[in-house]
Amino acid sequence: MKSIAANLTVILVLVLFCFNSNGQWATSAMSGSRSMLAGAGLGTKAVFAGGIGLISIPPPAADIYTSTSNTWMSSSISTGRTSLAAAASGSKVLFAGGANDWIFAVYDQVDIYDVTNGSWTTSALSSAREKLAGASAGTKIVFAGGVDGNAGVSSTVADIYNVTTNGWTAASLSVGRYYLCGAGAGDVILFAGGTNLSGAVFNTVDIYNVITNTWSTDTLSEARYGCAATSCGNKIYIAGGLNASGSVSNKIDIYDVKTGNWTTDTLSLARAFAGAGTAGGNVIFAGGIISNIFAQVTTKADLLDTTTGTWSQSSLFVPRVLTAVANIGSKFLIAGGTNAGGSPLSSVEIFTAGTTSVKQEIVNRYNIYPNPCNSYITVEGLLSKEDSYSISTICGQEIMRGAFSGSNRIYTGSLQPGFYIIKGDTGFTASFIKE
Repeated sequence: MKSIAANLTVILVLVLFCFNSNGQWATSAMSGSRSMLAGAGLGTKAVFAGGIGLISIPPPAADIYTSTSNTWMSSSISTGRTSLAAAASGSKVLFAGGANDWIFAVYDQVDIYDVTNGSWTTSALSSAREKLAGASAGTKIVFAGGVDGNAGVSSTVADIYNVTTNGWTAASLSVGRYYLCGAGAGDVILFAGGTNLSGAVFNTVDIYNVITNTWSTDTLSEARYGCAATSCGNKIYIAGGLNASGSVSNKIDIYDVKTGNWTTDTLSLARAFAGAGTAGGNVIFAGGIISNIFAQVTTKADLLDTTTGTWSQSSLFVPRVLTAVANIGSKFLIAGGTNAGGSPLSSVEIFTAGTTSVKQEIVNRYNIYPNPCNSYITVEGLLSKEDSYSISTICGQEIMRGAFSGSNRIYTGSLQPGFYIIKGDTGFTASFIKE
């Protein structure tokens, strides 16, 4: 176990800004330059770990960003490694697997960061592998697929971590593969695409229901690997990648976890190994390679406003690939990677979705306070005890429903820190921050 307090560095951020119709971009920096790292966000924390800089040995570096203070803390994981995967749920961010090519090592290591107390613990996957995918839904985090080149294995293993019990179980994908992508929404975690050591490229989709603990399969519109996946509301978006001919793809496959239906869309620029995430109600695909040559890297960012269904385009400050992404409410962070010259980057680009000020917000004659809140919010307006309300994440996933029952106070102490939307059946809509 490692303590954050044992090796703490605080860095002030936001040194450069540019604007997009959906929000604004800013730049910051990690403690060092690294590519092939992993990242995940939870509450007000974005955690990035692993990767490699200019030297051949991956450092055990970890950088933790807090959105409320715009500061970074430097920490460390148990073993330096590249091509690991990250996912988060409950109060925990997990970093799993990875490799050290310098010593021909592939790891089963799992480093677990608890955002509530800032502590690290360790665990292990059921098998060592790199270039795997991680995703979460509900109380489950799943790390699936990957490759152990030393053993000559394209893995079918799916390791399932329960954040409530801290226990592991194992399952199997329908096809062993690596460079697949994964995302979760509602009660579903999905793993799509990938390739194997024989060079086959797959359109396979493995779908895990975290409630029934059952698996099913489906297919993408095009076989590809190095695709990027993220979710918003009830939909999972899978974009880009390299297809069987070695060409970059502009395909987006969209899976609705409620209906089980698929639709398709296209990126403005075909690419692979992009960073994928969300900010507010925006789905974002940023950076990546525009051919099968890693030196041909783009700054392009495609943003889908899920409330209007419209796309817009923006640009990163620098081209980057082999990055890590984390989402924190209205913020999307894309960190590290390599530029067009193959040099590792320390910079982090942060997109903040455009929002109305939430310090003291009045919407449709309703006043929401205190904002930010801790244990309670109060709604002032024309309410009756029959009026009901719902609280959702910024991407539209409902997490609380209730009625005022004669009181205009709502208990928010059970919510994770982050950005939320409250809606009432009398017509009010407002946003608030839980600290």
